[in-house]
Amino acid sequence: MFKSFYTLCLITLFFNLSYADNETSSKKYVEFLGKVKRTTYVYKEPSLSSKKLRVLYEGFKIIIIQDYNNDWYLIKYNNVKTGYVLKKYVEIKNTLKKEVKRGPYQLKKIEIDLDSLIKRYNFYMKESKYYLETGYVPVFKFESITKKGDTLEVKLVYTLDVKDGVKKIDINNPFQDVLKQLIEVIFFKMFVEEAKSYVIKIYEYKDNKKVEYVKLRYQYNDNKYFEIKNYDGKIWDYIESTLDINLLFKTLPLKGVK
Repeated sequence: MFKSFYTLCLITLFFNLSYADNETSSKKYVEFLGKVKRTTYVYKEPSLSSKKLRVLYEGFKIIIIQDYNNDWYLIKYNNVKTGYVLKKYVEIKNTLKKEVKRGPYQLKKIEIDLDSLIKRYNFYMKESKYYLETGYVPVFKFESITKKGDTLEVKLVYTLDVKDGVKKIDINNPFQDVLKQLIEVIFFKMFVEEAKSYVIKIYEYKDNKKVEYVKLRYQYNDNKYFEIKNYDGKIWDYIESTLDINLLFKTLPLKGVK
């Protein structure tokens, strides 16, 4: 029943992620900075026999948008053009993050990006067949993003959008996996800002009071990062949670949106 909507969510919301058919390979779209460590070429396709699009000289900065396979990256260069480059000629270091301008502007950019993501998620949820048939769907409210010391923290509210007149709600959440994927994307968007600790606090309403539903924390580590970026869902192996991950979003929040 929900297969078509589930696919729509993955394609529309998680534009940074690609779900591979190959069981042993997962191609994930997460933009991060790279630097050419030896002069090479950008190719139209991931093959040395493919058309060469341009030369990339040593020290040239690129944006890696897909870890395509064991040998190739899909990259963006000159801000708009894309092509493939051999991994062995590309250097990726966390220190490259220091070359990005920091401060209030960078944080504001992430805030706008996250707010837009949440709004799109809510919009497509309310356009779903499930919402039309039941009259309710789980939604989020983006509250804030702050940085204190080496900790970057995002606050969300987990709640329901309920149509007027709906009297019966099944608390089992058919979108549990979709919501966890959304949180995964939020974490990766937070990684644009350099920090040692990334925290997502999610609240819900009980008896008309906002209370903490779960606190999720990821401690940044270079080695872990290059592992989690290549495998969908791998990040959950390293997230500290105040709630059993298997129970996260398993049920719907009981408080509807006013």
